[in-house]
Amino acid sequence: MINNKSMFDLLCSFIWTRYVIILFIIIGLNRLMNHEITDIIITVVTVLLAVLAIPYMIRKLKFRDIVFYLIFVGVYIFSMRTNEAIIYSYLDENLVTMLFRYAPLYLVGVCITDKETVDRLHVVSLTSIFVNVLFIAFAARYLNQDTDYMSFSYYILPHICLVLFYAAKEKSIWDILASLLGILSIIIYGTRGPFLSIALIFLLYFMFYKKYRHKFISRVVAFILISAVYLLIIWFLIFYGPALSKIVLRTKILDNLTLSGFFFDNGRFEIFDVVMGGFAKDPLAVRGFAADRILTNSYGNLFHYSHNLVLEMLYSFGIIVGGAALINLFVNYFKGYYRCPDQKVKGLILILLCSNGLFKLLISSSFMLEPLFFLTIGICVGAIRAGQKPSKLRLGGEFK
Repeated sequence: MINNKSMFDLLCSFIWTRYVIILFIIIGLNRLMNHEITDIIITVVTVLLAVLAIPYMIRKLKFRDIVFYLIFVGVYIFSMRTNEAIIYSYLDENLVTMLFRYAPLYLVGVCITDKETVDRLHVVSLTSIFVNVLFIAFAARYLNQDTDYMSFSYYILPHICLVLFYAAKEKSIWDILASLLGILSIIIYGTRGPFLSIALIFLLYFMFYKKYRHKFISRVVAFILISAVYLLIIWFLIFYGPALSKIVLRTKILDNLTLSGFFFDNGRFEIFDVVMGGFAKDPLAVRGFAADRILTNSYGNLFHYSHNLVLEMLYSFGIIVGGAALINLFVNYFKGYYRCPDQKVKGLILILLCSNGLFKLLISSSFMLEPLFFLTIGICVGAIRAGQKPSKLRLGGEFK
């Protein structure tokens, strides 16, 4: 039956696979027609799904959600008006993406409160992994040395994590197979970040998600055993990975795994020092979004942001405003996870925290480049509300 909820789930599925299956569709359409026409088609489909999902969303949203979005828009415009010309140009160039594609995902996330939506995302993730495996099998030979493997591995990462979660929870043969294939694709074409994210979600699943009869002892044992396995794997890859890649399998991770290569910061520490130095000169200053791009002095190059969410927020908004925003952010993350009444939504929060929603932003990227950052915040806020006692909820509908 086509109804408001099914249209909302379809919108969520479209967003969830935007950088995997839909990306392949976009590439195919670009070969048949002008890319501007493709952009129009994708935009029309997105807007249509959003409009059809509004009747369901409006029952879930509160007035303060709209206020939060409008505050974000106001801060973005403030940042454009107060920053230097090069930052104004950057923010102006990304205005439509940030205000109409990324930030609204907060509103979508607030409405993801039931397992049916997560089950549909799971089906999308399964399909996405098998589509990517087929792509790797038949098209990888045509990729050149400049292929952006990091983007590929981060795009597929949330799908691998979600399927891995279902494999551990329900033990379906399809989930287990997709998990193995997904992890193999990360090993072959991925980088350290996604590999560490998968390891982290595996650890946190057995420490905080899985139910035990003896909670404390079981979790301590799980931590010790899994940590020992991880240390053994790291030791093996560092000392035998390069040799293994020459004999059996040449992969990007194994080729670069030496004792120095595993801990290579790739220039991040230098950027951290530069931005930290600028922050120390005036820790109270409110500079606005993307202000850290000025300090790196490399706009348009690979390293043109702080590569750390905490540092980026503190430099952009100062220790008082930025610090308060960070505290509120992390409180919502953890309250959302622990108060979430639905186990599958709780698993989705864990997945996003371990992948593109948080963990990636602490070691790489920028929140202005990660749509799942906004989706994660929304899901956590929705989970907090869903976990409230009935007496604390307002009567007569939510959108008040």
